[in-house]
Amino acid sequence: MAFKVISRFIIGIALSVLILPLPAIAQCNWIELIARSFLSEIIQPRGEVGEFTVASLNKLNLSEFNTFMMSREIEAYQQYTTVINPEIDQKLNQGLTRLYQAAEKLYGVRLDPKVRMVDNDSINAFATGSEISMNSGLMAYFLNPKGYWKALGFPRSYQASFSKHTNWKNDWEGVYGILAHEAAHNVMRHSSRGIVAILQETTEQYGKKLMDERKEIAKGKKLNRIKGFFHRSLAGAWKTLEFRLDSQTQEREADAVAMILLAQAGYDSRWAYRANEKLTLYTSLRGAAPQNWKEVFSEALCSTHPAWQERLSSQAKAFSCLQSTKSLCDEHYPFPLAESLEHLRAYPRQASAYREETLRIANSVPDASTPRHQVRIRLRPKGAQLEIDGSPSKTGKVHLALGPHVLRASKEGFQPTERQIVVFPDFQPKVRIKLKKMKTR
Repeated sequence: MAFKVISRFIIGIALSVLILPLPAIAQCNWIELIARSFLSEIIQPRGEVGEFTVASLNKLNLSEFNTFMMSREIEAYQQYTTVINPEIDQKLNQGLTRLYQAAEKLYGVRLDPKVRMVDNDSINAFATGSEISMNSGLMAYFLNPKGYWKALGFPRSYQASFSKHTNWKNDWEGVYGILAHEAAHNVMRHSSRGIVAILQETTEQYGKKLMDERKEIAKGKKLNRIKGFFHRSLAGAWKTLEFRLDSQTQEREADAVAMILLAQAGYDSRWAYRANEKLTLYTSLRGAAPQNWKEVFSEALCSTHPAWQERLSSQAKAFSCLQSTKSLCDEHYPFPLAESLEHLRAYPRQASAYREETLRIANSVPDASTPRHQVRIRLRPKGAQLEIDGSPSKTGKVHLALGPHVLRASKEGFQPTERQIVVFPDFQPKVRIKLKKMKTR
């Protein structure tokens, strides 16, 4: 059995790789991805989702969700020190105000313009859902690149070379291009979408647990725990990959929406593209781009961001559509948070109803007048006799009513055995019974 499970595991990986999009393969270290999933399964098994966790979802409303998101923002901001610069702060707030006014016209989403600069040398910015942080390193790169390279402590020869390629100053167009990208994340509610995805995975895990319980009752025996471990671990690896791919999709969406926000706000939509070009240049200068096939294969464990050249190509296409049709190539809609929370709130009732149905059918008396379901029964050794609910029956495909049934298998020279199975509307067991020889003295 273990050999079969491992074989299927390896075949599953091979098939998954074949059907994955090529960009995803290029950015994934599959060995590490799967290893992490198996390790997390050992530390905190996915099958152990508590009933309390699921039951609490029925109280999840929009107000509580927003309170939770705010607490996450406060926790995140406590890691950084805000940099106060009145001139920069004023320009950032003015730009974000215009972008959010454009977002309200385009998408009906109203947001308060909250933006600040934080003390961090990295070239990065992030949106939390209601606020935007621009790293001081990012601001320096666009406003004073020569001073930025010097502040990082590079040797003078490197500083001169880098400054030659980044010979701009006070590039507020680039800053607004980045600001529009982060604003697009908030307008599309990408942070909320990520949290809801985690909650949905919780319901999926719990649903799998309820189905496993039903299968155990149906077959009348414990499920294969080793097989379940492999299945959950592979599911975890696939979920991680789905999250990475979805994050990449969100980055491309923010790139596109940033351009239409800029245009609607009275700015030049090309600022977003040019800002990404300069970020691409930065990664090249810092030597961050992969240099060989091994680095390409293991880049950042399925990066949450698409490759820069891919982003530029996708953004150029979106810009072309915007110029010719005054709209983007694809429709973009803010994540429907309220509807998603309503769906999550309904899940505990559905899960409870499913479990109650399992117990009701398992403890019922089969009704011969109800529709019957096909069950497969195999006996070993050959020639063994089968009784179902006390009546002789054939093996192979048999049709049984919903509810519990007692199987009795016997053959001369072998120990007879009984097993109770249960037929459910969504799961009809495949039963295999192997008789043991009687011990002879």
